[in-house]
Amino acid sequence: MVIGVLAVTAAPRFLGNDTEEAIALRDRTLQVVRNMQFRAMQNVQDTSCVKITATIIAPPAGHDCTNALSTAFDADQVVDASSTDFTFQTADENGDSFSQIQFDGFGRPRNIACSTNCRIQISTFAMCLQSEGAVYAC
Repeated sequence: MVIGVLAVTAAPRFLGNDTEEAIALRDRTLQVVRNMQFRAMQNVQDTSCVKITATIIAPPAGHDCTNALSTAFDADQVVDASSTDFTFQTADENGDSFSQIQFDGFGRPRNIACSTNCRIQISTFAMCLQSEGAVYAC
């Protein structure tokens, strides 16, 4: 009986669960995007943005949006899905993909059209962003 309970409850934690992994990636994405949004609101002279590839979400080198993405930041500023089976897929309000999100001093996206929702999709889970700056799980 005890072995049966452990097999059902503990085994997925050790063997990995795709749903849990996708949710964790989505939650990390929310955290990184919100941190960059907060940075833009606190330092209006900074061009805060997040760069997005199929497997990595991170700030650009030197936090300069003209630079390429950099993974040389602390782990809390980088979402790396390269060791998983998941990829990041983006879509603005028109369904077009985007590779970065820049924020203005009010925390609103300024380089992508998000009057409805912009999305970063991870499997069946997503992070949504609206034109007024709302960032949430959707």
